[in-house]
Amino acid sequence: GSAAVGYAEKAVAATQGQNAKYLDTLAAAYAENGQFTEAIGTQNKAISLLVSEESKTDFRKRLSLYQANQPVRD
Repeated sequence: GSAAVGYAEKAVAATQGQNAKYLDTLAAAYAENGQFTEAIGTQNKAISLLVSEESKTDFRKRLSLYQANQPVRD
């Protein structure tokens, strides 16, 4: 979990926080690490960058997991 957070934070920083997919990945890493407050904030930022309603729906599904203090599991 913590290694995933570190890698995802580097990817987000490299794109100045403007890549929704990298933010989505960072949010998932935070959730896996039990950092749900950070996951929620990061996922909300990712959603705000999206244009497609279909993508927003997909990202919101993961947001609801974080709000329930659950990581994403496939």
